[in-house]
Amino acid sequence: MLTLHKTFWSNRLRLPVLLVAGSLTTMAGGVVAPVLPDVIAQLQFDPAVAGNLVSIHCLTIALFSPPLGILADRIGPVRVLVPSLVLYAVFGMAGAWIDSFEPLLATRALLGAASGGLAAASLGLLGRMYEGQARSRVLGYATSTLTITGILFPALGAGWELVIGEWLFYSMVWPCP
Repeated sequence: MLTLHKTFWSNRLRLPVLLVAGSLTTMAGGVVAPVLPDVIAQLQFDPAVAGNLVSIHCLTIALFSPPLGILADRIGPVRVLVPSLVLYAVFGMAGAWIDSFEPLLATRALLGAASGGLAAASLGLLGRMYEGQARSRVLGYATSTLTITGILFPALGAGWELVIGEWLFYSMVWPCP
């Protein structure tokens, strides 16, 4: 009975953590998109190519999720999740110190690679933690969380920009342990 109780509560705590970790993939673009015009103006970037700052992470998520998913299957999803969280925080926050286009684009690409690791590892862990109908329900929660955060993060990005301005890139660290 004690083991079942411990497992129940530890799984209850893991689910929200994994849902938050998985939703960071939407935060990478959603927080920056509303403030892109201010970034372009402040750093005097060419508007024709500055949109790549928002979209490059999508490309690297798509490129890195499959190999990082395979790696997570081989070495364990936690061993991919933890370094991905650290790299997400580092590359997300790096934008606060960079004032030229190419290095900022590179850090956004690396942020996408870290996001790919987060997506693969968090979904892999969810898939391992549950079976049958419970797994379907939890994956539905994950899909709902991604949808909701896809709506909320741009609004939060715009609001945070009004409040904290150039410190916006530091917001990439808040969900990380």
